[in-house]
Amino acid sequence: MDYHKQKHNIITVSRDKTIRLWDIETSDEIYEFSSPLDQPLCVTAHPQLPIFACGFESGKMRIFDIDTTEVVDEFSQFNKPLRSLRYDNTGRLLIACCQDGSVSIHNATRQHLPIKMMHLELPPEFVQVAFSEQVPGEDESAQKFAIMGEYGNNIVIYDTESFLIQHQVMVNHVVKSFRFANNNRDLVVVTKDCKVRFYSLMKYEGIFLREVSNCHRGNITGMSISANSGYMLTGGGDNMIKIWDYEAQKTAPYYF
Repeated sequence: MDYHKQKHNIITVSRDKTIRLWDIETSDEIYEFSSPLDQPLCVTAHPQLPIFACGFESGKMRIFDIDTTEVVDEFSQFNKPLRSLRYDNTGRLLIACCQDGSVSIHNATRQHLPIKMMHLELPPEFVQVAFSEQVPGEDESAQKFAIMGEYGNNIVIYDTESFLIQHQVMVNHVVKSFRFANNNRDLVVVTKDCKVRFYSLMKYEGIFLREVSNCHRGNITGMSISANSGYMLTGGGDNMIKIWDYEAQKTAPYYF
């Protein structure tokens, strides 16, 4: 699922092999794309243009035009399912992550042409890509993106201009998902054993800050951070959504 800011639409993919667009104000379904031969798995909305990208079980990535309801581009860099897609905040780059941890980077300003591929010899259990936030007044070239490292117990952070490694954060747990905090100084990591760990990016290897344990019974299914960086939201397998004080320390166990 993703939210298209320009069109004010929520875009969802489903096991019934459909991609649906929903009006955020009325909750009405606006349009439905059907893919009977190829299961859609992940989706990301362009931050400005009326398009979105969708990854499929076949490994294909398709670019959809919302206004014309047509597929405008298709790419086949992988032969395994695509599990994660993300546009950067400027709409310049699109990164796709395959199930085996391989990554393709696309230039979204030039018909999404692929410009770089990355492969892992030791695939992680989970895959994801995350971009740093665009801070007002900050140079666009200062952006970073993060992907899973080998074994899935570390995260590698690259510069979006040079594609050189800026940080490598060793988590020593199986990483399930992660995202940059809105201050771009922290990386927030969700682990398979139901913990949220915070790392400072002030050093190359990252500095462990704190940990929230046993956030939910079962597992953590989603995590986000408020725009003012004051709160963290988590959803879990216990059918609960919790709102946490982002700055609270692990010595205060009940601060949600």
